[in-house]
Amino acid sequence: MFKTIVFDLDMTLCYPTERFDDVFNTVFSTTLESVMPTWMEKVSIDGACTGIEAIESCFPECNNKEREALFTAFAQRWADVQTLYQGVHSLPDRLREQYPCRVGIMTNGPSVFQHSVIEALGLNKTFDFWYSSGDATIAMRKPNKALIKLLEQKEGIDPASALFIGDTLEKDIAPALACGWSGLHVNPTDSKTDPMSFSAFEKLMDAGRRVSVNWSQLS
Repeated sequence: MFKTIVFDLDMTLCYPTERFDDVFNTVFSTTLESVMPTWMEKVSIDGACTGIEAIESCFPECNNKEREALFTAFAQRWADVQTLYQGVHSLPDRLREQYPCRVGIMTNGPSVFQHSVIEALGLNKTFDFWYSSGDATIAMRKPNKALIKLLEQKEGIDPASALFIGDTLEKDIAPALACGWSGLHVNPTDSKTDPMSFSAFEKLMDAGRRVSVNWSQLS
């Protein structure tokens, strides 16, 4: 049925165990509020970005060496506080066994920050491909139909046999549907749920609503 399944990252496959504001304060010794809206503008660039742009703009008093140290420390700290939803580690293999298919990740965010999370969680060892909007080879943010078309080109994806799974209807699901993909709007949970068969999983595509799912229960 599916030859390609693409997941969003944040709040779809993983979630932070500490508040972003607290991580920011720990690394930079100041509040996120004190550097807003500049921080948000720089980490939400609709183009190539690593994350260093935000640090350069928000902390101009630092020299290059100090900025690089803060950049590395923040990327590592934010990656360290992420945890996978139950069942995510084995999810790609279960999907491949069922369909079979290639399984990837498409996430918004600065390239270094997002790839640090992907590598810290070991997703680069279980997924077939992974991209961030800040990657130089992507350089555009969701929602964007052009981004979906770029994924199709880069990974040889046939939209008729592709599925996008994410926690945000506007950013994740709507552009994929507009390009002829299937879409699944999810609310992942670690709470105990009934086992879910793949046939039930497929029927959720037509639910037209956000569905709660424990990834460990899909089999």
